[in-house]
Amino acid sequence: MYSHRIHAGLFVGALLILAACENPKMTATRQSQFNGKTLDEVITVIGPPTERSRSEAIWSFRETYVFHSPNTVLIDNKLVTIGTTPHEGVRTCTFRATLAQGRVAASTYRGNGCMRYAPKPSE
Repeated sequence: MYSHRIHAGLFVGALLILAACENPKMTATRQSQFNGKTLDEVITVIGPPTERSRSEAIWSFRETYVFHSPNTVLIDNKLVTIGTTPHEGVRTCTFRATLAQGRVAASTYRGNGCMRYAPKPSE
């Protein structure tokens, strides 16, 4: 039971480190980077939409992946990893762009794996 707490603590710590890499303003800027762009400009960056109409373009994906968490135990007051446990994860994303005269007027993201549709802008 103690090793599960250690694993959970390590996981939360890793999430906090990742979250510190980008502040909310940076995230909002990245996620609105296509607003005002033509649909062709967006397609050049992230590929063709999975659905499209005159007023909207939608990109969506779902993928599963396997990750391994360490099995950690306390032996003689030292943490020791004794193998790993595989887990299956799922990444999804739906990027919805509202179009006005062939340009992105507004956009929204929904999911836990949207970096492919909201890449960091090139500097």
